[in-house]
Amino acid sequence: MPSNSLSFNDAYKTWRNRARKYSRNSLIVTILNLLQRRHFDRFEALQRAPWISFLFLKWICQDPYFDRNIGRDVSDSEFNDLRNRLWNLTEGGHTHLSETRPGPLFLRQLINPQIPFQRRLTRGFVREAALLDQLQHDHPLIIMFRGLTGLSPAEFIDFSVAAHGAIANGNLDFSVKWFRPLARIHSGAKIQCFVNCIARTQPELIDFFRGLPESGRNRKVESEYYEFTPLRRYPFLLQGDVLKCWHPKVFERGIEGFVHSVLSEKGKPYIDRFSKIFERHIVDQAERIAPKFYDEAMLRGMLGEESKVPDGLLAWQGTNVFLESKAGLFDDSVLVAGHNRIFADKTSLIRKAIHQAWAVSVGISGNEHAPCEIRLAKNNYLLVITNKDINASRASMLAAMFELGRLEYPNDLAQTLLPLDHVYILFVDDYERLLAGLETGERSLPDILEDCVLRDSDPATSCYHFAMHLDHLKFGELRSCLVTNAFDQSLERLRVGLTGNT
Repeated sequence: MPSNSLSFNDAYKTWRNRARKYSRNSLIVTILNLLQRRHFDRFEALQRAPWISFLFLKWICQDPYFDRNIGRDVSDSEFNDLRNRLWNLTEGGHTHLSETRPGPLFLRQLINPQIPFQRRLTRGFVREAALLDQLQHDHPLIIMFRGLTGLSPAEFIDFSVAAHGAIANGNLDFSVKWFRPLARIHSGAKIQCFVNCIARTQPELIDFFRGLPESGRNRKVESEYYEFTPLRRYPFLLQGDVLKCWHPKVFERGIEGFVHSVLSEKGKPYIDRFSKIFERHIVDQAERIAPKFYDEAMLRGMLGEESKVPDGLLAWQGTNVFLESKAGLFDDSVLVAGHNRIFADKTSLIRKAIHQAWAVSVGISGNEHAPCEIRLAKNNYLLVITNKDINASRASMLAAMFELGRLEYPNDLAQTLLPLDHVYILFVDDYERLLAGLETGERSLPDILEDCVLRDSDPATSCYHFAMHLDHLKFGELRSCLVTNAFDQSLERLRVGLTGNT
């Protein structure tokens, strides 16, 4: 780093001192108006870099100086100047590539706040609640969810679908009365519970930002610049009885991750239970498309009862596809990590899954107890399915982001049987989309994976995210039966609520 360059915290302070000239209220109003402005297309929406406006919002809410309320209203030109300075904040020399922040890891940081604004909303936003809704009413996860929200999973789905209906119709501001027709099926108290879950008044908004883990630090760190807004937890500003959606994409990302975000407060007691439910869901989907499926018990029968094995193995003639689900807490620090050692530590679950698949592929290859069809398979792949999109992509790219030696083949045979470019890390929504597309029977999973590996071998055609492969293959937007049924059942309940006709 050049000796005359500003630290990130110094650059922040320079920007902050300029912002302090203005009243917080006028800045918040201006930010909200900008974020809600309509766009001609997705490209124009991205050009406005909404993640910068959300960082602006967070920092002025966290700064206690604004509590004095002595600043003047900001003009449009003054606001644009502040926003441009924030956009250029990392040009002071403190942002740089290094041995601990290689190019691929820095690229991952740069695109992290942008990707959530590009992803389409699918019916998958009901998935987490739908998984809980299958459980008995006295299941610990149901008790946790009710205790934290006041809602059942089905009630949360209904209100989320109703809110999405308003936003999809272009109504970013709507009254709480929007939900009143649902009083036939949900009480007014339940409506208020939902509002409490998704919205904050301006004073509550300030308290929320000041309650974030990093707010206790006495200095700003660069990783904040690359985060997707934590406001996805509360995507609405509540003014009187009016809900004002900060941004449609923040609502979408917030609703699809709401259950995980809320229950993560319970830590290990939550994730230990949820991981079992998540694993069962992932395996259930795989069994629908594989000619032969070998579960954990069958794999242990081949390799020994004490063996660590993946969740399953899908077998085709000449091809094995190992499957491993990884439900983790995966907090936001995973997404903004800018140090290769820290990033490797925070993705240890993924590395563990890869090492486990290497061991099993080697163990099967020379094992007389393994069926010939899998023992003699020429191609092996591994799909690691995560409950949260952690921007991990394929394992060969991960290895380039890690500290040297953190993801190395244990032996030559492991490299031959399961090379890193045959390992993909998929967000569950992409996994469901992949499998739903395969149910047509037009192509098999081995064909698709072979095509993906080929495309990724050429920098001109490689895909950063697996979803880009699915777009290239023109896969539709279907999801699992769990998601489809939960969404359709909610629509039916809402129809009854609105019409009174059963």
